[in-house]
Amino acid sequence: MHLKQVDKAAAKHGKASRIDVSVRADDLAVDVSVVDDGVGGADPRRDSGLIGLEERVEAFGGTIRLVSPRGGGTSVHVTMPLDNP
Repeated sequence: MHLKQVDKAAAKHGKASRIDVSVRADDLAVDVSVVDDGVGGADPRRDSGLIGLEERVEAFGGTIRLVSPRGGGTSVHVTMPLDNP
């Protein structure tokens, strides 16, 4: 996953002034969460960058969850298995 891509999108498109990133890992997977305080409204059906991110994550057996209500910031949570299928 490209944290730089998520970071840039949050600042540029989401007009975020704060971006929080957390990373956790155990023996099975790595979990990455990126939460911003921007304007929200990110839609993976209309944004080729989000589509590409989703495709890359899923290609490695991971999952991605996006929550982005208008006016409420954006949250991206990715889980990547440490042992690819």
